[in-house]
Amino acid sequence: MYTADPRPIGTEKPVRLLIVEDDPGDARLVRLALTESGHPCEMEVAERVSTALERLHDSVFDLVLLDMGLPDSQGIDTVSKVHAECPNIPIVVLTGLDDEDIGVQAVRIGAQEYLVKEDISSNLLKRTITYAIERKQAEEERLEREKLQSILEIAGAVCHELNQPMQAISGYSEMLMADISKDNPLYEDFKEIKRQIVRMADITKKLMRITRYETRDYIGGTKIIDIDKAIEVPKVPKVS
Repeated sequence: MYTADPRPIGTEKPVRLLIVEDDPGDARLVRLALTESGHPCEMEVAERVSTALERLHDSVFDLVLLDMGLPDSQGIDTVSKVHAECPNIPIVVLTGLDDEDIGVQAVRIGAQEYLVKEDISSNLLKRTITYAIERKQAEEERLEREKLQSILEIAGAVCHELNQPMQAISGYSEMLMADISKDNPLYEDFKEIKRQIVRMADITKKLMRITRYETRDYIGGTKIIDIDKAIEVPKVPKVS
C-alpha cells in the first residue's frame, strides 16, 4: 500500500504530481496549464498504468492526474487499479468530452474529482488539485476519528464487562480472609489477590475516564457496577 506524505497545496514546497497520460499532446497541455498557474509543482509523466504503479512504489506523490484510456488499461478499471494500490493518494481523473459519465463513476469508486481535458485551464486545474488534496486529507482525518472512536467504545465496553467479575473476586477474597487467621500462610495470598484486584479496578477506572465512558444505572437492562465501588471493596464480617 502506497501512501502520500501530506504536503498541503499553497505551501512553499512544491506539490508532487504523477501525470498518467499516454498522449504527449495532452501531457504537454497539463504541464503548460500547471506552469501557467504559477503554483510550484514537481511533475512526472507515466504512459502506462504499470509504469505509474512502479513510480508510486518508488517515490512519494501528493496527487495522481489519471487518464483512463491507456495502452494497458481502459475505462473505470484504470481508476480501480490505481486506487487499490494507493488508496491514500488523491486521484483526479482526466476524461474526454464524451466520458463525463465515466468521470462521475470514477469519483464514486475512489477518485476525488475529474476534469474534461478540453476544458482544462490553469486556474481550473489549480483549484481542482487544491480541492482534491484537501478533500482526501479530510477523508483520512474522518476515518482516523472513526477508528479512534471505535477503539474507545470497545475499551469502555471491556472496562464495564470487567467490573462485575473483579468485584466478585474481591468479595470472595475478603470472605476467605475472614475465615482464616492472619497467621495462616494463605492469608497473605488472599490479601495479594485483593490488592491486585484493586489495582485492576484503578486501571479500568482510568481507561473509562480516558474514553469518557459514562456509566448509567442500566444499559440494555443490565445493571452496571460503578467502577469506584469496585475499588472500595465491601468488608465481609468474619465468620465465627
